[in-house]
Amino acid sequence: MNAIFQPGNNRPISGDNDTPVGFDQSVGDRITLVGAHARAFAISHAVPVNGGHDTLITFNDDSTILLKGISRIAATFFASGLGAAGFV
Repeated sequence: MNAIFQPGNNRPISGDNDTPVGFDQSVGDRITLVGAHARAFAISHAVPVNGGHDTLITFNDDSTILLKGISRIAATFFASGLGAAGFV
């Protein structure tokens, strides 16, 4: 699984909010974000929800990623970010 957020607005390809289920970092699942500071922003804006069982990331445009079954995140959850133009 690799959730990619579109250039320019950090909105998930599937809409304003996305809920990946079955995310498993140990098998190579990663989240790719757009922007030079997107990964740091996501980590600093991730909060535990649903009794600490899930993690919600809310971006500055109010789009969200809800990671079901993930109690906390780290930088290793994210693939190398894309630049503003959408290129690695």
